[in-house]
Amino acid sequence: MAINDLSLEVHKEEVVGVLGSNSAGKTTLMNTISGLMIDIKKKEDRRGGERITILGEIKFEGKDILHTPPDERVKRGLC
Repeated sequence: MAINDLSLEVHKEEVVGVLGSNSAGKTTLMNTISGLMIDIKKKEDRRGGERITILGEIKFEGKDILHTPPDERVKRGLC
């Protein structure tokens, strides 16, 4: 599991760094926040894979965006 039991809160105009060793889940975290994990999961599903499960919630400005496509997240200001 790359990300499990993670809780992270970032406030407006705050800069946060994510540090960790190789395979700690940094890229998976960024792919999940940006929405790219949705597309990665779709490709995995088409191949018949079951490795990726997306659970929980991601809130941006108080709204859950877990299943919001990447382009819509950018339009809302999440970059």
